[in-house]
Amino acid sequence: MASRQFIDRYRQLQLDVGRSRFRSHTADIEAWQGFVRSCESGYDNTVYDYLDELRVRDFIELALCDRGLINEDGYAEFAQTIDDIDERFRALVSEVLPPSRVDRLGWWWRRVPGFGGIDFVDTLFREFGVVARNIE
Repeated sequence: MASRQFIDRYRQLQLDVGRSRFRSHTADIEAWQGFVRSCESGYDNTVYDYLDELRVRDFIELALCDRGLINEDGYAEFAQTIDDIDERFRALVSEVLPPSRVDRLGWWWRRVPGFGGIDFVDTLFREFGVVARNIE
């Protein structure tokens, strides 16, 4: 269970980077996990929606890298949970995006699943020139 200090620091990190509204670490875990699940079954929204949903992982990374959180109660469990979800995501993403578009972003921005619904596949090709398999 996360300590009050962990929760407060997580909130402060989000405010510091201009996140428009507070979401708890558990809400961010659920969002990341739900996103990965939707990719596992074949992401069926556009690549623009996909990229928007990836942003939650950026906020999670801020917390994982924050020295103020590392020693707080709840950090180890949070980090392990994210690591488990990340492992599933890494196993899933096979197609590389063009480096010039994502070279300064986290690893989760650099690869995409090689399959998905028609909207994802079509917009992925139009935006990045990446060919993915349509599962519909």
